[in-house]
Amino acid sequence: MTVSEAHGYGMMITAIMAGSEDKQYFDGLYRFYKAHGSDNDPSLMAWQQVKDKSGKIINTPGDADSATDGDMDIAYSLLLAHRQWGSEGEIDYLASAKDILDAIMSNEINRSQSLVKLGDWAEDEDGIYGQSTRSSDLLLNHFKTFEAATGNDEWKDVRDKAYKVIQSIHKEKSGNTGLIPDFIVQSKGEYQPAEAGFLEGEKDGNYSWNSSRTPWRYTLDYLLTGDERALPQLKKMNDWIKAETDGNPENIQSGYTLSGKAVEEGNSTSFVAPFMVSAMVDSSNQQWINRLWNRTIQEQDDDDYFANTIKLQTMIVVSGNWWAP
Repeated sequence: MTVSEAHGYGMMITAIMAGSEDKQYFDGLYRFYKAHGSDNDPSLMAWQQVKDKSGKIINTPGDADSATDGDMDIAYSLLLAHRQWGSEGEIDYLASAKDILDAIMSNEINRSQSLVKLGDWAEDEDGIYGQSTRSSDLLLNHFKTFEAATGNDEWKDVRDKAYKVIQSIHKEKSGNTGLIPDFIVQSKGEYQPAEAGFLEGEKDGNYSWNSSRTPWRYTLDYLLTGDERALPQLKKMNDWIKAETDGNPENIQSGYTLSGKAVEEGNSTSFVAPFMVSAMVDSSNQQWINRLWNRTIQEQDDDDYFANTIKLQTMIVVSGNWWAP
């Protein structure tokens, strides 16, 4: 049926793009989120919704905990909605944003380490999952926005830790490519790619379907605030992917090892479109951006929500229409 990740994307897209007459659609998305809370904290969203035998939409039975990125995108969308429409109507967007942000901080952040966890199901004391993170959940600009909205300086610590993790992986594991793995674990005080089978499959330690979003997610903070802490990694990744593909977006593969070996053939928009955003860090990349844009808008992924929502959000950024709340 759907997942909280998709729902967060939809709420952000709607808040950014909708006019005053379309506020009703955002409010409908908000009500769906509120109707499908996590079993661990109803202010968070259960990660997946399905239809039961009668056709009613329910949380997946026995698996109604949260996924951190979906919740953070929902929180960000509520701050966008507050900026777009104000909070004096039927829904107090700002109060709702602060409510879910409190829940995220309490349930999805390892506060002793300021580390973003995988979801509200990961206990801090868990030596494996309580000490690990998903690279695409390191939403750098979100954290700055959350700090500004709440006045809670713990979000600054979360942002600083996220940058530290990114820098560590780049320096120690992907100095030649700038690529980031899907999942990152902590071992003996150091951060490193997860081993195969850590959570989702054999590619958990590769640049794969989760981390394909990092060129878009990480670059936003530089574009919106000028923070340069991820810039060396982003520039290395841009240089590497251009050289690896001979400047042809059609040659971008759907996954690589951190050393740059292709691990999955294909040319999914999920991997192509985010590189448009990371290329924006340097004006010398303009021709490369143009080629990526042309490839992105020509590709039709009619049955793929993941590729299509990433496509649309990166196009909003590259066209200059993304804004921070």
